[in-house]
Amino acid sequence: MPVNEGVFSRFPTMVTDRLVLGQFEPGDAPEVFGLFASRSWLRYVPREALDDPQQGVEKVRVLTEAFDGHSAIWWAFRQESTGDFVGYGGLFEINREHHKAEVGYGFNPEFWGQGYASEAVRPIVDFGFENLGLHRIYGLIDPDNVASIRVLEKMGFDREGVLKGSAFARERYWDQCLYARVVG
Repeated sequence: MPVNEGVFSRFPTMVTDRLVLGQFEPGDAPEVFGLFASRSWLRYVPREALDDPQQGVEKVRVLTEAFDGHSAIWWAFRQESTGDFVGYGGLFEINREHHKAEVGYGFNPEFWGQGYASEAVRPIVDFGFENLGLHRIYGLIDPDNVASIRVLEKMGFDREGVLKGSAFARERYWDQCLYARVVG
């Protein structure tokens, strides 16, 4: 069964008990910059920190254009009650030939430990399997990021191994645990 391209006809907003998973807006740029510049958030993320607020504008543009180009679906997570930006996540590296994608997510550190990750990631994974028609969804996680590992394990992902030195950022190589879930 091919990947369902119809999901790209209109952005798929989703609502959970406490969150709205919606499309990024230009006004999200300061929050996105803050997240991608946060040293505490980057502790487990193999990428360079943003250092100019204009990079937040560019990041929002890239995340939005990925949907328009059918290469990824990135959701901005907002508290339903306040509209506050909590984080982001999505499906990317969508591989149409092999019906798979990577799941990724990040949260503002002030919202860590409150169950938002599980609440946001579950509908994304469900969307990938049920609406996009994926067979496999995988995630790459720093071996020390126990909280993120727990999130994927709760979603039924299995640890497939450790990719030694699979990413390079901030002057070092990073190991990444490979977690995956397969359906069908």
